Amino acid sequence: MKPSQKPETRLRVSRVIRAERARVFEAWTRPELMQQWFCPQDLVVAEVEADVRVGGKYRIAMKEKEARGKVFTTFGIYKEIVPGEKLVFTWEWEEPGQAESLVTVTFLDKDGGTEVTVLHERYVDMDGENTHQHGWTSALENLEIKLLNGVQ
Repeated sequence: MKPSQKPETRLRVSRVIRAERARVFEAWTRPELMQQWFCPQDLVVAEVEADVRVGGKYRIAMKEKEARGKVFTTFGIYKEIVPGEKLVFTWEWEEPGQAESLVTVTFLDKDGGTEVTVLHERYVDMDGENTHQHGWTSALENLEIKLLNGVQ
């Protein structure tokens, strides 16, 4: 690593969600379900496109809740899919100058629910780490709320 380069950061966020693993995994892989939760709680999902297969692409637009709120759009490619156990996909924002990072999501049975762990790596600044810490923590809370309230 050159002296001027910052080390890559990695972030791990876990949450036990009180729902069966198959149901939680499905919420990550069906666009109509992703539409209901895949954003932090202070945003809403405006649009989801997802071709959930290795090599398939996804695109998720998240919008601030006010009428003329800013839209944040991420996109990427699915790299690995182990049904009910793991998803690996690239993550990149549509804003200019954003680098591609990598997200690995694992699903394990735990305490009568599902432990979801998000490992987000390969981004190179602390702002990205802080933003993603809030985003993933809030999104997992959002997922649990939606599942407990009957996401279908």
